[in-house]
Amino acid sequence: MKKLAKHLKEKNERRKKWKSWKKQDYHNQISFAYGLNFYKIFLIFILCSIIGYMIEMGWCYLYHGFFESRKSLLFGPFSIIYGIGAVLIIMVANSMHNKGTLVLFWTAAVLGTVFEYLCSYTQEKIFGTVSWDYGDSIYSIGGRANLIFSIGWGLIAIFVVKIVLPFFNHFIESIPNNIGLALTWVLIIFMSINMFLSAAAVYRQGERREGIAASNSFERFLDDRFPDDYLDTIYVNMRIAGTTLERDANGQVIK
Repeated sequence: MKKLAKHLKEKNERRKKWKSWKKQDYHNQISFAYGLNFYKIFLIFILCSIIGYMIEMGWCYLYHGFFESRKSLLFGPFSIIYGIGAVLIIMVANSMHNKGTLVLFWTAAVLGTVFEYLCSYTQEKIFGTVSWDYGDSIYSIGGRANLIFSIGWGLIAIFVVKIVLPFFNHFIESIPNNIGLALTWVLIIFMSINMFLSAAAVYRQGERREGIAASNSFERFLDDRFPDDYLDTIYVNMRIAGTTLERDANGQVIK
């Protein structure tokens, strides 16, 4: 009996140890981007910004027959309006849970339209420029948004939530934690510098148009490193608010 009791006691202790190890192993394997946390949201922003850039480049080639820069930033293939839009859609869809595809479509259509309008308005007020104008198209909303593209926002939302997000979840969470954390923070630092320099360069370009001379070493750096000719190759469709974007017979933008 004593041997049996001792055997059962040892077996019970081994079972407890095994459960403890299993629990510890589970916690060790939880992804750095588990669920919908900050790291996953940021990486989705990065991935969708790249995909958005590729979509814009593809559309440009199909429409004009040649590639034309559609970058939002000075460095890297990023169209951040797509990245921010995707994050907004995913956050809204996550808060709505199982409201249905139709509700997701109309919510994204409205949200996307408002977002696109605000982006255009903010760009004009801060930098005095615009990068798109729907004024000559049917169903235009102040030239800043378009009801036809609202449908596009709704369809993109369904595609992102139903197809893209599950793939991104699997892909991002499969990245080893040490690599994922380091990579994410490197990208955060890079994108922060990238967005700051991009905004500063465009703002400084507006000052040059008004004849405002550089007043410090940073502004002189912007003038030397990012002159108008260089920025015109990055932001091909950007123009001064109130002016018209003109193209030659070959479809190339006339600056």
